[in-house]
Amino acid sequence: MKKVLITFILLLITLNGFANTINNIVVVDAYARETAKGQDVGAVYISLKNKGNKTVKFIGASTPIANTAQIHSMKMNNNISSMKHEQFLEVPANGELKLLPGESHIMLMGLKSPLIKGQTFPLNLHFEGLQDLKIEVPIKSINVDEMKDMKM
Repeated sequence: MKKVLITFILLLITLNGFANTINNIVVVDAYARETAKGQDVGAVYISLKNKGNKTVKFIGASTPIANTAQIHSMKMNNNISSMKHEQFLEVPANGELKLLPGESHIMLMGLKSPLIKGQTFPLNLHFEGLQDLKIEVPIKSINVDEMKDMKM
């Protein structure tokens, strides 16, 4: 009985270790910022590393905590910052796609409750022709020093 239990625990640990890697895509530094009560939008920032030798299209995300999750990019035109919904972003072969504050990000719209510091939420990442990658996103406090360097 002990051997079966130990084997089962080791299997769970092993599977959990692969939870953030699928199809040669590795998730690094995923997080969202806390939101205020009544705020119905939020953002997820994440780095996607592609360990494979083919470019992969990141085509979207979904989560039960929001009505919609979209890929957005940020553009500057005449000192005015604007967001654009993107159908996909490419994760280069043997490279990395970084979604950062003030740049590309996953926009959460229609939040069902505030994002609270210290909590996590599930997020499914969708890739063209590949299996979804399911992750848990930690919620961090808003870092004022980080915001002053945003490209806006």
